[in-house]
Amino acid sequence: MDMINRLIHAFLLLQPGFKTWLFLSLAPAAAAGVFSLVRGKKIRRSLALAAFIFYVCIAFLLTVFPLPQGKGSSTVADVLASIDHRLFTPLIYSFRLSLSELAQGRQHALLLFLYNNLGNFILLMPEALFLCLLFDFSSLKAFVLCLLTSLGIESFQLLANLYFRQNYRVVDINDVLLNTAGAAAVLLPLALIRLVKRRSKAARQRRRQTKGA
Repeated sequence: MDMINRLIHAFLLLQPGFKTWLFLSLAPAAAAGVFSLVRGKKIRRSLALAAFIFYVCIAFLLTVFPLPQGKGSSTVADVLASIDHRLFTPLIYSFRLSLSELAQGRQHALLLFLYNNLGNFILLMPEALFLCLLFDFSSLKAFVLCLLTSLGIESFQLLANLYFRQNYRVVDINDVLLNTAGAAAVLLPLALIRLVKRRSKAARQRRRQTKGA
């Protein structure tokens, strides 16, 4: 529990405007839910839509804000050179560093590792779930859209780095890997459940046809 509290504290420090954005995100979420109810949708679906809008707002905050206050002095070449395309290497290094510091009684590196990597892993899990359950996407289509979302996030961060002439966000291929791995962790069980349901339904239909014959 102490580790969780420390992680939450570190998260709030790294996202200084989070509480304000959390409050502001409730307005569009509530509006979407009420609009859905007015259109005659079921309460469960309206609540799910409100939760989806709330999630989109929070995900936007986590991946975009806080923006830099001014422009830096980095060149285009500097920004492009900072793109981390080393697959797995940064993850392994930061994990080993966190274990090394943890052995010495220091938790900062582990908290940072969890914040960056566990956060990236779970970031698109809700999107994958909402796409399948709320919008009835197939698991494959949902995965492709989650992949495009992750690529869009990294592309936006790269463009922002170029515009502000500083590396305010690290553009990392491992972020895409973790994002899509988290989405896949949700979509694979959903795909399996849907497959079992389809086969079970088909088997029941065959039994009815056999009895009818």
